[in-house]
Amino acid sequence: MKALKTLDDDILDRILTFLPDFKTLQAAIRSSKSVHAVFTAHPHSIVKAVAYNLIGPALLSAIHLIRNIPPYSSFSDPYTFGEAPPEPTEIGVITPKDARELSRNAVVVNTFHDIYSFRYKDRSTKSNRLTAAESFRFTRALYRIMLFADPEEEEAQHTARKEFFTVFPSPDLREIGTVVNFIEDLGDWLKRKAYSQDNSKNHAGQAKAVPPAVFLEAYQKLDPQIIDDYFDCVRLWEANELLDAYIHGPLGAVLRDRGGMSRPRDESRYSEYILDYVEGEDDVCQQCGAKVGIDAWTESNWEVQNEVLVLFRPIDLKRFRLEGRLYDNPREKSAWEAHIKDVPLHELLHDLFELKTPEYSSWSPQDKLCGMCLTKFMTNHIHLWLLQRKRQAGESIPKDCWFGYDCRKQFSNPGDLEHQNEFNHLCAPTKKEELSVFDFGPGVSLLNSLDVPRYAAGPSFIH
Repeated sequence: MKALKTLDDDILDRILTFLPDFKTLQAAIRSSKSVHAVFTAHPHSIVKAVAYNLIGPALLSAIHLIRNIPPYSSFSDPYTFGEAPPEPTEIGVITPKDARELSRNAVVVNTFHDIYSFRYKDRSTKSNRLTAAESFRFTRALYRIMLFADPEEEEAQHTARKEFFTVFPSPDLREIGTVVNFIEDLGDWLKRKAYSQDNSKNHAGQAKAVPPAVFLEAYQKLDPQIIDDYFDCVRLWEANELLDAYIHGPLGAVLRDRGGMSRPRDESRYSEYILDYVEGEDDVCQQCGAKVGIDAWTESNWEVQNEVLVLFRPIDLKRFRLEGRLYDNPREKSAWEAHIKDVPLHELLHDLFELKTPEYSSWSPQDKLCGMCLTKFMTNHIHLWLLQRKRQAGESIPKDCWFGYDCRKQFSNPGDLEHQNEFNHLCAPTKKEELSVFDFGPGVSLLNSLDVPRYAAGPSFIH
């Protein structure tokens, strides 16, 4: 640190004002007596500068949060939203306690900020792609939501919520509404990601009614139980209407009183009023021509897209519809479930494109595809991938069945099992079976002329 001693105090002061956070500032102060002396001479200006570096232009909203947030432990004197003071116009003195609170909240806000970026701005990367103006709108709205999030208040206090929003101009309210939509969507995503079956709990409503730090922990750990534990009163679980109107109700009422639209249009409810533009917003599927926008699947976003859309969870891949009648084949069904168990979707897709059949010769991993076209491609190639995996594992592959994956002897009765052990069905048919009315029973002879797989004749095709 000898070099620091040769620098003028003005230069040292300038260096300190460019530090990114309070942790770095603290380390710098402890590193040298000369740095410590400069900080001691100008503590308030340096701390304010570092706070701005950490928070950005939403600093006033962040300051407002830490100085006015209601004490959650106080039930005798509950906080009334209608009495909340307006946001400050000046930062004031930032105390060490303020610095700790700002740092803690910034971790939450910045994490949500990055999640929002890759979910709604650009799904080709998890790095932040928001512009400075977009970042300001998002972070300011989230800090205001954090001040608002107090689900432990009595129901009667919800009447005061409208007053809370009256101090903000309409554009700011619409920004808040858009970020609330984003948090609701994350709540619904968490439910679909964490549960293999339907769950009746209102996670979208919960998401906006718990402190964002609580919800973020649940999101990162894929554990909705963290939110469940936060709500220690069954009444809150049952008050779905209350949760649904938690913010949108009073916010919408203020906008309606002002003669403005209360919520963004459905197709842009997660981006309107925050984002100036969305990467890939007008993309269409390169195979069927359907407009898919940011939901398009392409090699650069396979991993991120699967995290966002929850279309191919591990449990969904295990139950994936295989080609022809293969899913009715207990042997191949078990083999598929075993081989796909630890394979990420993006790795599977890379392998499938290496195995593509002549029918798909023009398809490329770089194509932008809708979910239906991607599913079709996967269905038509997974049997080839499974066969390759078996060979790589050193399994002995029997000779191909003439009827391949369309063979009707792929069920669990003893005769079929013997046939399955004798022949490989992970192949395209080289012969076509002649169907008879006796294969399906009386009243279904129409199927004879339709070339419909056997499982389509009854409910067994659903799994």
